[in-house]
Amino acid sequence: MKSHILAAVAALAVSTLPAAAADSFNLGGAAKGTPSTVAYSFAGAPAVAVFVRGPGDLMYAQVGTDDGASWTPWAPIGTLALKGDPSCVARSASLIDCAAIGPNNAIYWTNYNAKTNAWTGWANLGGAASSNPSVVRTSEGGKSQLRIFVRGPLNHLFMNTLGGGKWSDWQDREGTVGKALSCAAVFNLGAHCYDTTANGVLQLTDITHQTGTNVVVENLGGAVSGRVSAVSAGDIFRVFVLGPSQKLWVKSWSGDWSDWQQTDVDLGSAPGCAMTADGGLTWCASVGGDGTVTMNLIDEAEL
Repeated sequence: MKSHILAAVAALAVSTLPAAAADSFNLGGAAKGTPSTVAYSFAGAPAVAVFVRGPGDLMYAQVGTDDGASWTPWAPIGTLALKGDPSCVARSASLIDCAAIGPNNAIYWTNYNAKTNAWTGWANLGGAASSNPSVVRTSEGGKSQLRIFVRGPLNHLFMNTLGGGKWSDWQDREGTVGKALSCAAVFNLGAHCYDTTANGVLQLTDITHQTGTNVVVENLGGAVSGRVSAVSAGDIFRVFVLGPSQKLWVKSWSGDWSDWQQTDVDLGSAPGCAMTADGGLTWCASVGGDGTVTMNLIDEAEL
């Protein structure tokens, strides 16, 4: 990892007032697929990082501070050639974890530690993936867990959990899922997963604790292209998708589901979204047909 991006993560600038709703930032690049966005805080200052598969199929990252006023250049992370889109999450104020498909369709994992300004190498977690993974930080009963979800053999959903410094190995959750799969933490409940392979958005509820026929499946409707990006903060949970007119569409839950709402944000791909801890701002990135990454900063009032 190049020193300039490490420095940007470790030494963030002082926070400024929130930017105007739906600010758009052209980040350039030559990306493929769907980006992954992480909103986090280090040393009390906010930052956002976007991760993509880029030239040479390596994972690349760019970090923004000052509500998008400052961005680092794109920098490659490691030397592993990926076979799909990376998925990243902030495990804590100083740790970011990423997972992706690598050689032989195995799932690989890497971790950034802001305290040491260093990424680990890509570790092979095995598996036989047939979808892009989702790396999720769940918080249940006050205990934080890092989990990876992916479609594996027999098109079943599989989960791997990091605990005590060791991965649990892949656990078959028994349910059959499609290739357009994504999963996200939901408050303190665990994780939901979303399958958009067929019509609409299928929500697989509490996949962390339920398996097989015990998993409640709800069709949230919608006209969707690509994977879901679901995020939660406070008592707000939102599902973002690429919908009609190549726009960002959102469906919100706060005690009950809202209708699907079209925003003014144009997308070049399925979005990778992240919400600030207070739920006041949402970052959504997408990749254009020419590989350019566009990041949008959306104010709560617009949603």
